[in-house]
Amino acid sequence: MPSDSRPPVNRPEQGTKLAECLAAEEPLASNAANAVVALRYLDHAANSFPDVRMQANTKAVAGYIYEHYLADFGQAIACYRAALKIVPGDKTLIDAVERLERESKAQGDPGKPR
Repeated sequence: MPSDSRPPVNRPEQGTKLAECLAAEEPLASNAANAVVALRYLDHAANSFPDVRMQANTKAVAGYIYEHYLADFGQAIACYRAALKIVPGDKTLIDAVERLERESKAQGDPGKPR
């Protein structure tokens, strides 16, 4: 499948299923390729859900994958913030953004991958 094509998702749940399976596993370097595939599904599925909470959850799962599988703080923070725009005040998302910003700042490279 070309990198710019959309994955064949018939229902948004198909894309999030793969992503949630990844999120439940321990981060492994060998899962990086699967993480990229899951992010493609999530990107496509994010706006397919009529329920805004599911849209926010999709963006939060993408943030988790960026953080734990691809070690990309900047993208993880962006995903968590996108979810916060949908569900402002969500404590888990606020905590994730604040934690990643602290860790990035402590490493002297805010928003950059670890």
